[in-house]
Amino acid sequence: MYIFYLIVSQIRLFIVETIQDPYAFGSPRSELIAVTLNLICFRFLLLRFNREKTAKGMLFVTVVSTFLYVFYNFDLKH
Repeated sequence: MYIFYLIVSQIRLFIVETIQDPYAFGSPRSELIAVTLNLICFRFLLLRFNREKTAKGMLFVTVVSTFLYVFYNFDLKH
């Protein structure tokens, strides 16, 4: 999860610096893209490589970190 988030955040920084518009690629989009990439990786691990325990661990980390992100942002904005 965090590897995909780091990759997406670096791409976001590159786009923001190139366009010179900090609102071009907003904050929730980068997290959603990272979660989507993680779920795609989960699917490949489960179906293509038959790594069930690793895929379950990856799904668990994805779900927990997504809930933590949602609750953290909800508390800060309200």
